[in-house]
Amino acid sequence: MAETNRIVRKYPFKEGYSIGTPGSNHSAEGPPMGTVAIYLQQLEAELRTPTLRFFRDVLWHFGVRIT
Repeated sequence: MAETNRIVRKYPFKEGYSIGTPGSNHSAEGPPMGTVAIYLQQLEAELRTPTLRFFRDVLWHFGVRIT
């Protein structure tokens, strides 16, 4: 919970959005319906949008994994 609070203070989200930690059966590859997964490293690198599936598929083709 302390880590979540630190992230929210450092990277404020727009009204109506919230941050949550994934459950043990969720991953960035398949987040729960109605949500997007963003890694903390993405926020720190200022990559604030989810990765496009096409871009992920191209990277996977060349053996690069984003996770």
